[in-house]
Amino acid sequence: MPIPLYSIHDLFVSKGNEDKLTIKQFDIHRGACYVFEGRMGSGKTTFLESLYNRKKGERGEIKFEEEDIYKYSNREYQNQIAIVPQKFTPPWGTVKNYMIKTLGTFSYIKNADKRMNEVSQKMRMSHLLMRKMKSLTPGELRWVVLATMIGADSKVLFIDEIELHLGKKDLSNLLSVL
Repeated sequence: MPIPLYSIHDLFVSKGNEDKLTIKQFDIHRGACYVFEGRMGSGKTTFLESLYNRKKGERGEIKFEEEDIYKYSNREYQNQIAIVPQKFTPPWGTVKNYMIKTLGTFSYIKNADKRMNEVSQKMRMSHLLMRKMKSLTPGELRWVVLATMIGADSKVLFIDEIELHLGKKDLSNLLSVL
């Protein structure tokens, strides 16, 4: 049996007086794609935040590659995961600058400029590269963040609300790239 990338045991998270998340046992395996569906407020984002922000619950254990998730330094852990959050505030500057800067934070990417060009062609968004991040529509902004994080080619890619601001054609293109 392959070793899971993530192993979650007895995780319990609450907000105020409300129980948000209870997971008895769940493993996430390398190369697999997981989709979490549920009503608003059912704990989907809370679960992802427990993984990508390493947000501690009241109890439970989360292991990443057989090590306690909290034993990794922020830099070490963030270098292995890419995140497309539900909410994203665009920074100042162009799409190109954002992509190069963000891709450059991953230590294993030796040429961020080359990676940016490859992923923007694959995602059919080269026409956006010189645009200001703050001038993008919500759909364009979402596409840029998706392309950047896909370009990171990290061990783990978290996408919160995959369909957010994307039409059928965009989703089809995204799925073909993934």
